[in-house]
Amino acid sequence: MMSFHFRDLFKKDKRYFLYFALFILLFVGLMTFVEIRNGKFWTNDLFVYVNASLDYFAGNTPYEKAYGLTSGLFKYPPTSIYMLWPMKMAGYFTIQLIHVLLSLLSFLIVMFVLHDNLKASMGNAKEKNYAWLLWLSFVFVAIHLVREFHMGNINLQLLALFALGWNALKTDRNNQATILLSIVILFKPFMLLLIFPLFRSHWKVIMRMVFIGLLFFLFPLVFNGISNGLNLWSEWFVAVLRHGDYQVNHDSLSSLMTFYTSFKNEWLPALIFGSMVLLVLFLDLFKTHRIAISDWMCVLLALTPNLFKTDTQHFMFTLPLFFLLIESLLKRRNTILWIFFGLLMAGFSLNSNDLLGKKLGEAVTNSGILGLANLGLVILFIFLKFNAINQTKDTDEVVVA
Repeated sequence: MMSFHFRDLFKKDKRYFLYFALFILLFVGLMTFVEIRNGKFWTNDLFVYVNASLDYFAGNTPYEKAYGLTSGLFKYPPTSIYMLWPMKMAGYFTIQLIHVLLSLLSFLIVMFVLHDNLKASMGNAKEKNYAWLLWLSFVFVAIHLVREFHMGNINLQLLALFALGWNALKTDRNNQATILLSIVILFKPFMLLLIFPLFRSHWKVIMRMVFIGLLFFLFPLVFNGISNGLNLWSEWFVAVLRHGDYQVNHDSLSSLMTFYTSFKNEWLPALIFGSMVLLVLFLDLFKTHRIAISDWMCVLLALTPNLFKTDTQHFMFTLPLFFLLIESLLKRRNTILWIFFGLLMAGFSLNSNDLLGKKLGEAVTNSGILGLANLGLVILFIFLKFNAINQTKDTDEVVVA
């Protein structure tokens, strides 16, 4: 079994990761320095979190007005505000720098956990370090990483919590996994999808998460009174709906369906496709056993930006699935599959006007190439697992083989 410890980073056989971490530090540091010098260190999403928390602790509702941009509505549940409380203790620029450091640390945690899991799964962690995969995975998410740091969102922090919770589940540390994954769901309620793979053999984890969720719901009622607390939850729900009206997205299933077929419906495409995926999931959990429970969680995580109307930075959530795909491709050693994967990766990683030019970049964005590539990566992974040679039937265990 593999577990994450910071001290592992200083071992001799982990030196390659320190080189990678140094590169990421220089990359993020240079980007931050340039944005500060050019007056573009805005971090608009962080501005929303800070001012919403200030409003709330000053006795005002954080859900009625937009902060900064027209779309700058605070859309996280009321309980999350208490976790943002430390933001009121310092000036905004200081908070920005702290946020950059936390985001940087979160990304490195994600990379370390996913990379070590792949090495353990390949069964030759001491013979090969697969250092090249760190650099390839950086290329995979670099565009989205830049946007994340520029906007100042908390997706990297949530991805780190997922990676640690996911790893805890794989190593049978269920209490730790429950707490970490519950926090992820608190900030992103659509992450409730992650519970579905647990239905067969992790009912205790599910019940603990339900209990924690109930505590999260009651928390604002305790501090604000039942009436005011319920009003706060109601205001949050309205804010989420309002934010959807402002959100411009070309990569969700509803947007893709509208672009390619002119059929316009906000929820039906996602509902149909999501139901199909869940049908395959339950058939696999209870009959075919082709995909491990933890791997199914990565599949559903990767699908969230396709199923829900959200920012393109959320496509970073495909990173865990990227590592699982590489693992499957390394075991298959099929050139055609690698070429197909390369094409999907190009569609996923090159969605930038700075790289493609304004005209081509707009065409790629408007046609939803990022969303199509992400769907392709999910389908490719499911295909590889269901067509794996000598696939064992007992893949739903919670430890790393």
